[in-house]
Amino acid sequence: MTKFDVLGCASQASFGQQQCGVISVEELMSKDESPLYIFPNPTTGEITIEWSGNAPKNARVYISDAMGQRLKMLSVSDGSNSLTTAIDDLPSGLYFVKVQAADRLFNVAKLVKE
Repeated sequence: MTKFDVLGCASQASFGQQQCGVISVEELMSKDESPLYIFPNPTTGEITIEWSGNAPKNARVYISDAMGQRLKMLSVSDGSNSLTTAIDDLPSGLYFVKVQAADRLFNVAKLVKE
């Protein structure tokens, strides 16, 4: 019998061996998704959102609250690999940042505003 823990690691009940191939967060992402980087995080005002790989086309950045309500929508210039914006108008809390492009998907990143 094989059991899996919350990290997806398998252990064999009969041998007590644990097999776990996950070595980084990026391995858990779909191959069709690209990572997002937000800094500073946590922040008190201005943030920079950066993504890796080729620049997306027709991209938009969405900032949503913990309930999923979109609070901000920003257009990204074609050929750009980053965007800087102020979030002074948002109250302290947890937010989710998503970059959506016509030619590729990005992971959703968490953002904490102090």
